[in-house]
Amino acid sequence: MGFEIKSMIDQIEKEKKIKRKDIIEVLKEAILKAVEKSLGGKRDIEVYYDDDTGNLEIIEKKVVVKEVQSPDREISVEEAKKYVSEVKEGDILELRVDRKQLGRIGAHIAKDIIIDRLTKVEADTIYNEYTKKLWQIVEGKVKKIDKDGSIIVDLSGVEGLLKADELIPKEKFRPNDDIKAVVISVTKDEKKSIVKVLLSRTHPEFVRRLFERQVSEIGEGKVEIKGIAREPGVRTKIAVYSADPDVDPVGACVGMKGARVQSIVQELRGEKIDIIPWSQDPQKFVARALSPAHISRVTVYEDEKMMEVVVPDDQHSLAIGKKGHNVRLAKKLTGWDKIQIRSESEIEKMKKEAYEKFGKLPGVGQKTAEFIFTSGYNSIMEIAKASVEDLTKIPGITKKEAEEIIKAAKEMIEGESQKSGEGKS
Repeated sequence: MGFEIKSMIDQIEKEKKIKRKDIIEVLKEAILKAVEKSLGGKRDIEVYYDDDTGNLEIIEKKVVVKEVQSPDREISVEEAKKYVSEVKEGDILELRVDRKQLGRIGAHIAKDIIIDRLTKVEADTIYNEYTKKLWQIVEGKVKKIDKDGSIIVDLSGVEGLLKADELIPKEKFRPNDDIKAVVISVTKDEKKSIVKVLLSRTHPEFVRRLFERQVSEIGEGKVEIKGIAREPGVRTKIAVYSADPDVDPVGACVGMKGARVQSIVQELRGEKIDIIPWSQDPQKFVARALSPAHISRVTVYEDEKMMEVVVPDDQHSLAIGKKGHNVRLAKKLTGWDKIQIRSESEIEKMKKEAYEKFGKLPGVGQKTAEFIFTSGYNSIMEIAKASVEDLTKIPGITKKEAEEIIKAAKEMIEGESQKSGEGKS
């Protein structure tokens, strides 16, 4: 029997993610409850197990008394002497309980308790282990692919769920394929003792962890990842920085002959990666974030929290990117929600049109019109909405001139609106 118990513990320890001492505690608890249930009453019972020999003993303790009033916890002196010759009133007698006394019902109870408790202990163990792995990369094998495209991943005995929308678009896996993913959520159902480990290959943190694995300088603290913006399967932009002037953060991430970044690109199924040097200067950072496009200049409009980026005509579509991917990622990476991309020819056209309209305003000549335009005013409407204080910030415009310009701009808009209304009627 001892060998059987020891073998059972060995098997559970091997198959389940449970510590041996916890298995033994569960076993002792189950046997104790089964004995109490089988024998009935309120007894003082203890279970002892020697893991070296596999020997298990069930001991019932009774107080030796002259006259028994509580049979479950007491034994008479006369009865006690049948077990120990030299015994006296007040002694504690330890009696070995024959495991056969458990019977079929007791054995069934013990089995149910063991299964239930081990399930809970295993769930707690898995939950605690994977909570520590939150936002870390785990590796496993594809166990099963559901009809909806979700993948059940075998993580060395623990099941992880990789939902279809957490897979990189168009990537395919087959059963037994090796797979990497980042842990994004760990939850536990207390009633059912079920742990759910949710995984992702599309989350930006997956890219971060891949770079941390590939680039030793990141782990050493020489290179810092300042931000990541990602559209899975299309493009990722990652901003890096080093406080050490002797360390090139971009070069460190790219690696010799591009080996480091290519390894990550391969894992991401060919997803393009732009590695950008981070800058504290918003204009520089935005210009770099729009890589691979070349930027002519960047103008910041603080009041509108907007940046106007001017690019050569042949770089316009590249700056925006296919379906707007490039500029969208640049916005995410830099935190500037409003980035207006304009080509140089578009700016020239706007400038020409603006100069013509601004020239109709009182006291506005060619030079003043140019100052107004370069100050961020592209239309009569924008001038009409401006405050006198705003316009006086423009070189050559006094408070009185600002008042007249705003008044004239409003009249021009009103006049155009009336003409538009007459045309419709």
